[in-house]
Amino acid sequence: MRLFVPGIILLSLLAQGEEEKAGLEWWAFQTVERPPVPVLAEGDGLAPIDSFVRAQLSSSPATRRARSAFRATLLWRRPSGGDVGRA
Repeated sequence: MRLFVPGIILLSLLAQGEEEKAGLEWWAFQTVERPPVPVLAEGDGLAPIDSFVRAQLSSSPATRRARSAFRATLLWRRPSGGDVGRA
């Protein structure tokens, strides 16, 4: 039964004229293509997702990277190690 319903839908789409097939150009029916990973000058060794994020941030003048945190702040945020989960 699971294959029967999609088969009927496919046959009905094939039988339709060009005017009725206009909905087949929706984004959901398009093939998925992998976009090229942006190449950045400072992006050596970055994961692909980080390259996309940095490219988007550098293209927008309203956003900029935050400055690095002070050493004391980083130490304060660090988990306490062995004390985690103890009552």
